[in-house]
Amino acid sequence: MHLSKKDRRAIIAMCCTVARADGFVSAGEFEYLMDILGRLSRGSVTFGELQSWLDEGPPSIDVILSEDLLQIFLHEAVAVAHADGQVDESEIWTIKSLVRRFFDRG
Repeated sequence: MHLSKKDRRAIIAMCCTVARADGFVSAGEFEYLMDILGRLSRGSVTFGELQSWLDEGPPSIDVILSEDLLQIFLHEAVAVAHADGQVDESEIWTIKSLVRRFFDRG
């Protein structure tokens, strides 16, 4: 499946939002986000941007993603939420909210 630069940036930004949802980015979440950066970014997000997104929050997302990308996002987002060994309710709520806002389900 082809992911555009905007798609890649949006998925990584949303995963950062999930990691920040409980108010703290754990070492496990950071490591998993680094893994995502290596696998999905393909130059669309730099390490410096990722660090900034984790510290200050990601930029606004200005794309509606296709339903085809929903499975990719859900896989990565749930893995980020679980990376610290526990899934916080705020992380689940954030994932659901992001799906409602940024995926074309129709």
